[in-house]
Amino acid sequence: MKQGINTTAAASLLLLGASAFAADEIPRPNYNFIEADLVYGELEADVGADSLNFYFTEGAAIRGSYAVADEILVRGSYYTGSGEFKNTFDVDWDSWLLSAGWLVPTDDSVGIDLSLDYRNDDLDFKTIGSDDLDGFGISFGLRAAPIQNLELGVRLGWYEGDYDGAIGFTLNAAYNFTEQWGINLFWDELNDSSDTLDQFGLGGRFYF
Repeated sequence: MKQGINTTAAASLLLLGASAFAADEIPRPNYNFIEADLVYGELEADVGADSLNFYFTEGAAIRGSYAVADEILVRGSYYTGSGEFKNTFDVDWDSWLLSAGWLVPTDDSVGIDLSLDYRNDDLDFKTIGSDDLDGFGISFGLRAAPIQNLELGVRLGWYEGDYDGAIGFTLNAAYNFTEQWGINLFWDELNDSSDTLDQFGLGGRFYF
């Protein structure tokens, strides 16, 4: 958990430093988009006799965001995946998130938001049990375009409810081929007292 916070903090400082040298004509990243992803998931789950063992899932996700009047940011995502552990136990993982926040006024090439999130993770381990988590959280997001068409981003969140103070962080890099189309590579992790949830994905993004 501490490593994730340190990684996110270091990435944020690097992005802010790089954006300071960005060309003046690079605009703030576009928050109006929808994205479809292929996702590889990894669970370190504390369930029954198989506590702290790894499960691997493959799935898909859809995510998007919209900026209202350049001040209010609305975000959402849904993921579903399935896999197995040692060819013995099947696992299904469904996750979704809804978020609303404030877009902080910034200079060109940088976007910052402070958001209130609601998240749900439903983990079904079939014959050995399940784990259904949900709760509210707050998150800080930073997106920066150090050069034309390339965007780098970080997000750090803190979640309560069933997550009991879990820390989440996301790192991503997006390349935009045109004003409407791009690809996005990301790593997302949520770490609470009993589970570590990781997602690695690649997706196509459409801006509007």
